[in-house]
Amino acid sequence: MSASVNRNPYLVAFVLFMMAIILSVILAAWQFAAAGLTENSTQLFTRYTARLSCLFFLPVFAGQALYQLIPNERTRWLIRYRRQFGLAFALAHVIHLFAIVLHFDVIDAWFTTEDIPALLIYLFIGVMAVTSNSFSVKTLGTGWRVIHKIGLYGIFVGYFSTYLGRIQSHGTYESDIAGDLWLYMLLFLLVTCAWLLRLVAFWLKHRERTLTASA
Repeated sequence: MSASVNRNPYLVAFVLFMMAIILSVILAAWQFAAAGLTENSTQLFTRYTARLSCLFFLPVFAGQALYQLIPNERTRWLIRYRRQFGLAFALAHVIHLFAIVLHFDVIDAWFTTEDIPALLIYLFIGVMAVTSNSFSVKTLGTGWRVIHKIGLYGIFVGYFSTYLGRIQSHGTYESDIAGDLWLYMLLFLLVTCAWLLRLVAFWLKHRERTLTASA
């Protein structure tokens, strides 16, 4: 991004939002231009939009830990615009929800009790998006941190379990593609590494506090 964009959080948010929208439109055109709205094409569209939103989630989930472990201009930039990445992720995941509803419409299905955990995650995403502002931080105080931490780990568990399940069950669905297995493994690795970065950063911070207290 240019220097002028980097100095303006609204421009950063606009660029990230446009990236989410344009990439989603490209994915939709890629899937539906030739095949149309079929069970297979809409299912693939849900998977592609989920992967796209995951790429927006990773900087939000791992940004603070990365800056703590590797403090430099790039990781500082991630921290500075973590809120904008979070809102872009929320937008990308709303597009993913639209893809799910479209798929359900094509196969004449709807959400079931098995989808309750996923719907709860969507509820947290909505609350986190609405409260991603300075006013909410000041008003909610400690509650803001609790809501966002629970939401972040809920989203992480969603991605972690989904991609682990995809790896284990790959080949059982008609829409499974041979090369997707490696992609699922890569996404699972990225999500897991982001979690491990947070664990390492937490341990080092706790260790530093302990040493300071005992000095």
